[in-house]
Amino acid sequence: MRFLLLSDVHGIWRNPIARIDNIVETFDRKLNYILDYAEDNSLPILQAGDLTDTSRNWELLSYLLHNLNHRSVSIYTVFGQHDMYNRRNPEDTPSIMQMLRDTNIITVLSDEPVHLGKCNIYGANWGDEIPEVDKDKDRKNVLVIHASISLRAEYPGHDFTGPGYFLKQHPEFDLVLVGDVHKMFIAERSGRYIVNTGPMLRLEANIHMFEHEPCFFIWDSKKNNIEKHIIPHGAATDILTREHIDTNRTTKRELEKFTETLGKLTSLQGLRKEKIKNYIKKNVKNRRVRKIVEEIINGRYRKADGNNKGKIGDV
Repeated sequence: MRFLLLSDVHGIWRNPIARIDNIVETFDRKLNYILDYAEDNSLPILQAGDLTDTSRNWELLSYLLHNLNHRSVSIYTVFGQHDMYNRRNPEDTPSIMQMLRDTNIITVLSDEPVHLGKCNIYGANWGDEIPEVDKDKDRKNVLVIHASISLRAEYPGHDFTGPGYFLKQHPEFDLVLVGDVHKMFIAERSGRYIVNTGPMLRLEANIHMFEHEPCFFIWDSKKNNIEKHIIPHGAATDILTREHIDTNRTTKRELEKFTETLGKLTSLQGLRKEKIKNYIKKNVKNRRVRKIVEEIINGRYRKADGNNKGKIGDV
């Protein structure tokens, strides 16, 4: 049996700051290309979460309900963190994905497998535990998961699992489709695969997105091979802008300069206090008055209450 594999879709209804084209038109065109391909070739779609870029947008919900309802293609997916309202449990609050699931337009995978051909299809939402699975020599086990599985750290302190290590730790799975990290990879270990197609939409103007080619994979479970299929897309230089990034860099330089100036002002403030203290020491002979002035400079003033007990007063 053959499957169409797709990682992060990030369906969106408003242009992000990095895009200079009409992202809604681009989203519609790419999604329909994938759906047409799946229908024409009778392929079920396995999608690894973040089907939506935001969990609640009623225009996007209306579009997906209308566009997917009349399709003959089956979509099996999991919840990514973008599909969850405030990253909460998907059962706790309404979301686009929840409504698509409850109207049977999509199937959300879980630790109870869906049987397609000779494959058991499992799912793990973002934050879920890996399903416990028995190895079946007569059937192939497939896991669709939204988790931080990556070839390398994407930022300082990034907590991730390497794809090779994941396969080693989970020999029960013959294929693992990953979403979350927006980097395409295909890794193999002893005839078992773990793959990430990367995002369908390039929403950011980082260096990788200027190099990324949106794509999906076709996995043949019988032949156990994977084919990469490029989704028609525009050149990155025609749809992405880094102008806001350059502006942010300017702002960062200005912030650093401002912080440096504040540091100098703090030093001046300390110097001013010392000058006042020295002046008081030389010119105020009354020790009690001198003590009160010094306490005022230091931000507190101890005054007597009705019982002649000292206490802190406001200054």
